[in-house]
Amino acid sequence: MDDSLQSPEKDTISSQLASSPEQQMRDDRQVPPLKEDGYEPSEEETAVYIHMPDGWRAMGLSIRGLQHCEEGRYRDDACVISACESWFLASVADGAGSAKQSRLGAREACLGAVRYIEENIRALQDVPVEQQLRELLFNGMAAAIDQVQHYADSTGLTMHDLATTLLLIAHHHQPDGNQILATAQIGDGSIAAFTANVDGTLLYHELARPDEGDFGGGTIFLSQVPPQEWHERIQVFSLPKSTAGIMLLTDGISDAFKPQAKHLWQFMQFMQRHVITQVDESSTIERLRQAINFSFPALRDDRTIVLIHPPQEEASQHD
Repeated sequence: MDDSLQSPEKDTISSQLASSPEQQMRDDRQVPPLKEDGYEPSEEETAVYIHMPDGWRAMGLSIRGLQHCEEGRYRDDACVISACESWFLASVADGAGSAKQSRLGAREACLGAVRYIEENIRALQDVPVEQQLRELLFNGMAAAIDQVQHYADSTGLTMHDLATTLLLIAHHHQPDGNQILATAQIGDGSIAAFTANVDGTLLYHELARPDEGDFGGGTIFLSQVPPQEWHERIQVFSLPKSTAGIMLLTDGISDAFKPQAKHLWQFMQFMQRHVITQVDESSTIERLRQAINFSFPALRDDRTIVLIHPPQEEASQHD
């Protein structure tokens, strides 16, 4: 086991998360310019913010990791979020570091999956049944593969060149505060929900099984898993009113909190105190950027998060 990749102990996690800009993973003044690689450029970061009229919010941020900053390379991670009535649809992906243009595979997989679900979500019942959601996510994964394959065919790349993980959710909140969540995952990273504990802490709930070793490394990618095995990777959950939030993370963040069952709730608690408290898009995204820029020199990968949470007054009633 590589000690440098172990999670910080409980008494040091808060200081890790609260690192000042000078202590964080990069100094923008020293970052070399991005190097063109012959394919269409990617933005240095992706930021998404959606505030529904009923107070529910979804936010996402994907930034380059230390290694890509130092090398002047594009970000391999991607994230997409969409909203449709009482639904949030979200995906995150991490392109394989060894693949030629995995950043574009990650982007296309996220777009393909979320677009398909967005186009078909209205056909579901008001309170969808489990089988409907399973079929929807299965077809969303198929759409992700199709879009990556189409991009490969149009550019002369191969599916191996575009290898990527994929984490996908469809989240529905009902007027009474109860929620339905469908998840699918191929590759590493984390999908988790958090509920309030009686002692003021948060309970961590794993919502999908990552493909990785006990201490990181050794994952698989979207095109490596045949469709007949996708069904076992799709899960549907009923979440209670006390749910404080749902997170999707690529391994550039999730690996810092291994084992997640012990540590990741502290990251969510930090979000509650320092990010969710912000009321406008600009300050919320800035705080989110600071939060995922925590100091962890052993993790040099890109960092991507999607966070969905209920209205604050609703959440506080269940603390």
